[in-house]
Amino acid sequence: MLTRITLRTVTEDDRDFIARVDAGTREEEFAGPGWSPRRLAEFLKMQAVFQRRAWELRFPGALQFIIEDDFEKVGRMITAEYDDRLVLIDIAILPAHRGRGIGSLLIGDLIERAVETRKKVALQVSKNNLRAVGLYRKLGFAVERETESDYSMTYSAER
Repeated sequence: MLTRITLRTVTEDDRDFIARVDAGTREEEFAGPGWSPRRLAEFLKMQAVFQRRAWELRFPGALQFIIEDDFEKVGRMITAEYDDRLVLIDIAILPAHRGRGIGSLLIGDLIERAVETRKKVALQVSKNNLRAVGLYRKLGFAVERETESDYSMTYSAER
């Protein structure tokens, strides 16, 4: 059950929490190679650093938020706004809080803002992230382009 979902700007004090969110979203993906928990944690930390740097280069000025459910930190969301579109760069919810509608609610708010400002919403998602792909399709996103590993999807009220 959703209580009070809010977004607040990321601060330096959120660094450890963001590392936990990053690890929680990638752990299942990389758990297979038989790495020790310590090696897996180090690898995931390195992956998160590289991913953040790539986002910073690709989306300068992006807004980073902590997702809170009744003041409890449950995830992270990163967005950017341009003249013609809003970009959902990343949304990640801790595993214990998934499946409760938090992502749907926040993405729905982003869609509502895009409709009000006559913009589209764009995102990129791994083809292997079936849960996210299903959610985006359910919310009205369509595949615009695809690579071997990812879909570029958009929501447009003009469809």
